[in-house]
This record gives sequence, structure tokens and C-alpha cells, in this order.
Amino acid sequence: MVLEGVDGGTRRLRIIVGISGGVYLFWWFMVEALLPGSFNPLPGRLLVVGLCGVLLGASYWSRWAASRLSTLFTVWVCVLVAHYSYLLIGNHGDSTWWVGAFVTFAATSMCLQSPREVAVFSLFALGCVLHAAAVDGQLGHSIYVPGLATILLLANITKRSQMIAQDATLQAESARRERRRSDEQRFQLAAIVESSGDAIIASGLDGVIRSWNKGAERLFGYAAEEVIGRPISVILPPGHPGDEPALVARHAKGEPVAPFETVRRRKDGSDVDVSVTISPIRDSGGELVGASTAARDISNWKRAEAEVRHARETAEAANKELEAFSYSVAHDLRTPLRGIDGFSSILLEDYAKTLDAAGQRYLQRVRHAAQHMGRLIDSLLALGRVTRTSIHSQEVDLSELARATAERLKESQPERVVEFVIGDGFTEKGDSTLIGAAIENLLSNAWKFTRDQPNARIEFGALRRGGQHAYFVRDNGAGFDMAFASKLFGVFERLHKPSEFEGTGIGLATVQRIVHRHGGRVWAEGKVGEGACFHFTFGDGAGGRTPGVDDTSATRG
Repeated sequence: MVLEGVDGGTRRLRIIVGISGGVYLFWWFMVEALLPGSFNPLPGRLLVVGLCGVLLGASYWSRWAASRLSTLFTVWVCVLVAHYSYLLIGNHGDSTWWVGAFVTFAATSMCLQSPREVAVFSLFALGCVLHAAAVDGQLGHSIYVPGLATILLLANITKRSQMIAQDATLQAESARRERRRSDEQRFQLAAIVESSGDAIIASGLDGVIRSWNKGAERLFGYAAEEVIGRPISVILPPGHPGDEPALVARHAKGEPVAPFETVRRRKDGSDVDVSVTISPIRDSGGELVGASTAARDISNWKRAEAEVRHARETAEAANKELEAFSYSVAHDLRTPLRGIDGFSSILLEDYAKTLDAAGQRYLQRVRHAAQHMGRLIDSLLALGRVTRTSIHSQEVDLSELARATAERLKESQPERVVEFVIGDGFTEKGDSTLIGAAIENLLSNAWKFTRDQPNARIEFGALRRGGQHAYFVRDNGAGFDMAFASKLFGVFERLHKPSEFEGTGIGLATVQRIVHRHGGRVWAEGKVGEGACFHFTFGDGAGGRTPGVDDTSATRG
């Protein structure tokens, strides 16, 4: 498998290896043509050429060889030198072969990649040449050994100079690239500043404006040529003359300056609310030379804040009026109702013999109406408290609240046999009192509408819908017609006659308000004669945890 991702140095060295092998083959044929009969054994030539071919092929197929190609090439040229020294000895130090050694060693040394490799090659080559000269008896009188030593020394000096020049070229190219990158970054930064929607102004330590972007033109109404060279106080309203200089002075001392809100003046004389951030401008030596001011128009936000504040004050006033009304309802209306109920009871007890059956029946209806009115008042007051009370969020065990409500319902009518199925481990974050009231209303509702069911069953559980836990209270009671489901949660809305099932029509409205105050929603499903199921969820912030509940599971008993 051919290696990919090879760098340019490896590719260049492959070319050198291939050329070196080709030059050796050319030399081989030239020796055969020009020096017939000279000592040049075929096995040695095949060894040198074969090693070159193996090295070139391995650089393509072996990652190890490719990463060490420069070192392996140095080994190959040392083999080439050893082979040539062997030929020098075999040809008895003939001058032609010494000249060939000059050319071969000089050319080979220039193909190596680093000064260290050139030094290693030079020492090895000098050793081989000294050995060949000693064998041929030319060590003392031949000029060839000093000549080759001089050539190798020049090769080392040349390679070192080449590396120095190459490093200088690379550094110069790197510096050019860095300058181009810096210029591009400056151009990009300038484009960002110019196109920013915020006003960005640069000023010197003397407070004179040096730059003014398009955002500043839109915010303050001045064109750049109108303000550049003028003091920045041109946008400061009376009462703020020292804002900018004082903050720049703090920057000069190294003190941090947090963003702040203030007022600035436009060209037309109007004032605008802005959020201002002032940053120091320093030169290449780190000296403070000015300040950059970024201003954002927050007028709309200020208006919205004022509207919210006004709405909050209005709501607080309305709540106070509602509390006063609730107090009036609780005290002023209860008194006459108690009087009506009390005097009706006295009439029935003391004048029962005087009144006929119709009169007694009418008085009973008066009493029932007064008592019903009292229950309505209590329910309305409870509904109002649900709306006004503050939510104290904490971890709430819904399963425990449901079990406590079930026990109270059983104790209220011990003669009834009702099967409660309540899941375990359902918890949410919310107001314990309000959530408890919602669960009590739903379970009491189910208890009421299953009273005619001999095998009554009430279930509290949860299922998962769209990544959120949806709790439910299901019963097998009277049920309701889904065509009227939209009326279930309205105040005083009832789907059954008072003669069938008692109630005020406030319970489910209370449940809905509690759920909405916790960021959730509530809905119902039912069928006449087959029971009803009320679902409710809490908002994302409630942080509910329902262990073991999946998308299809409905209950855990």
C-alpha cells in the first residue's frame, strides 16, 4: 500500500536517490566503454545498484523507511564510497580512478541533507581513501589524499553555508507570511469595526477623536469627517464632561473599568441611553496611547424596562385591590350568608309545626343555597390564593403526596372499596403546598366520579412524552364527553348536574393555575361511562425525575 501524506522534503530526497542511482548506472556504462579491461567486478556494481533500488522502493512502501530516508541514503553513499575505494585498490591507484574519486565524492557530499551527514560521510570517505592509498603505497607521495581531504572540507563548508542560507530564506519567508497574516487580520478587524452595529470610536490621550465607524455615524448622526480631529466631548451632554478622560486615566494606572450605562448627545441635540465599554489602546511597546470607546444604543431596552416596571407596579396595585376584595368577600359576604342559614334553621326547628311541607321544603332549599354560596366563596378565595401566593421551589415527592391524599379519602368514606394504584419515586422541583393541592383536587375528583362504580380503581402514574415526564390521574368512573373537554378547566364550568355529583366547578381550574404557575400544562381525556384521565406536566426548570418510566409505560404500582 502506497504511503500518503509525505512531506516535500521526503519527495525531494526520493528524487535525489533516484538520480544518484541513475548517475551510478551511467558511470557504470561509461567505465565499460572508456576503460575496457579495468578492475570493476559485476557483483559489487549489482550490490550498489540493488541497494539504491531497494531504498527507493522502501520509501514508498514503508513508513519507517520514509521517515528515515535521509539517514538510509547516507548509509548507501557510504557503501558507494567503500565500493569505489575497493576499485581504487583493484586498479592500483590509477590516476584516472583518483580523478573519478574527486568528482564522485564531491558530487555525493552535495546530495546529503544535513551538515552532520556530510561530516559523517567525509570522515568515512577519508578513512576509505587513506586505506586505499596505504594499500597502493601512495600514502606518502600522492597528492590525491590531500586533494580529496580538501574537497571534503570544502564540501562541509559549502553544506554549512547552504544550510545557513536556507534557514535565512525560511525565516524570511516565515516573516513575510506572518506580515501578510498580520495585515489580513488588521484588514479583517478594520472591516469588523467598520461594519459593527455598535459605535466604535478611537481617541488619543488628549481626547481627540482619531477614528469613527459607521455605527457611530448611525448612533450619533455625525459623519466621520465632521468629528475626526475634534474632542470626544462633542458627544458628551452637560454634566458628563470628564467621563472619558477620567476612565482613560484609570486605564493608564492599570485599573479595570467595567462597562457602564450613561447618556450621550446626538448631533441633533437629543440624548440617547447607551451602554459604554472603554478599552485601552497600546502601542507595540505596551505604552498607553489612547482609548477605544464602544457604545451601544439601549434606548429600547430602557423603555421596555420602564414599561415592565410600570406593569409590575400596576400588577401590585391590582393585587392589593384583589386582596381588599377578597377580604371583603371573606368577611362582609359571609355574615349575611350565615344569617340566612341560621335563621332558616331556626324557622325549621321552631316553626316546623306551623309550616306545611312545601314551606319546609322551600326553607331547606334556602339553606342549601346559602351553604352552596359559602362553598363557592371558599373556593374562589382558594383560587385567588393559588394565583397570588409565592412559589417556594424544593424537591417534592409526588408519590408520597398522592398516597397521603388516598389515605384521607379512604378515611372520609370507610364504607367505600376503592383500589388505588400509585407509582413510586415520582419527584419534581416545585412548591410542595401548591403541587399537593393539585394532586388532592385530581384524586378527589376521581374519588367523587367513581362512587357509582362497584369496582372503583384510581391510578396515579407517569409516562414520557417528547423527553418530558407527563403525570396522570386515571379513573374508571363516570367519564365525560370529549366534545365538552374545553370547558373542564373553566371557573364554575360543570359537565354534570349538581343532583348527580356535588361540586363548585373550581377544583380543575385550581389545578390548571397551579400547573401553569410551574411552567407546565394540563389536559384531559375521557369517555362517558368509561372513566377519565387527567394529564399534567411541569416546565423544563422543574427538573423532574421519574425512574424507570419509558415512552410506552403508563404506570408503576
